[in-house]
Amino acid sequence: MSLSQTRMSLNDGAGTYFRSRRARVSETLWAYAFLAPSLVIFAVFVFYPLIRTAHQTFYQPGLYPDAPQRYIGWEQWTDVLGDSDFHATILRTLLLSLMTVLPALVLGLLLAWLVNQPLRGMSLFRIVFSTPVATSVAVASLVFLILLNPQGGILKVDWLTRPTPALMSVALTNVWQNLGITFIIILAGLQSVPDDLIEAAKIDGAGPWRRLRSVIIPTISPTLMFAFVILTIVSFQTFGQIDILTQGGPQDATRVIVYDIFTNRGSDPGAAAVKSIVLFGGLVLLTFIQFAALNRRVHYGD
Repeated sequence: MSLSQTRMSLNDGAGTYFRSRRARVSETLWAYAFLAPSLVIFAVFVFYPLIRTAHQTFYQPGLYPDAPQRYIGWEQWTDVLGDSDFHATILRTLLLSLMTVLPALVLGLLLAWLVNQPLRGMSLFRIVFSTPVATSVAVASLVFLILLNPQGGILKVDWLTRPTPALMSVALTNVWQNLGITFIIILAGLQSVPDDLIEAAKIDGAGPWRRLRSVIIPTISPTLMFAFVILTIVSFQTFGQIDILTQGGPQDATRVIVYDIFTNRGSDPGAAAVKSIVLFGGLVLLTFIQFAALNRRVHYGD
């Protein structure tokens, strides 16, 4: 190869490199331009409040009205994290989450599987089973208050005035409230299962339950994991149901962490801020643990 040809080759290569680099820079700038509105919203309504809350954990209100806040360092953290009542609140929150997530996931899976069968009239049931997604927390809580009120309720059961049944009542309200979105998510996953896979299982002699257990569930396992994580996060943020049904009672049996933060925000904002950060960090850690533990059991098809 002559010297002129070598120079032309180097120039072409350099030109291609700089053109591809300019294209990457242009794509990156366009990506940030499209993301800018979302980033601004997150910065104003998520990141800034989170920073302010973390800052509040190191301060207490002044000794008299309009007095400046007092810096107390990590003292507030040690008080909250060493409080046995707060430990009990965390345990109640975990128990409520357990009573909410698994039943909602199982019911959502079964309803979505039944509705996904090729039978007439299934479109009507799809609409019926998905209606809870359009129901607000207040409406759902009022419905169960009318059902469970021992004085004038339809069922006339004494569930809201006793500790264990009260927590079960809140969990039942949560399950119904979250059933719509769980049903929709899982139904979307079921409709992506290839028909050839189902037909092959039928030819091999697999019955409906065997197909569900051995073929359908492994195929939609990424969808189930997503629904499981979302339900867990939502269950830890339960507030409206408790505020309407039990107000944290009876005997603090339904006083979960979000309701505890709400009731402490006025009298002890520093402690409420610490509990908020603990809730945020706990959800982040729990989500990572769920992904790490469940990801090995999830099948991602090619």
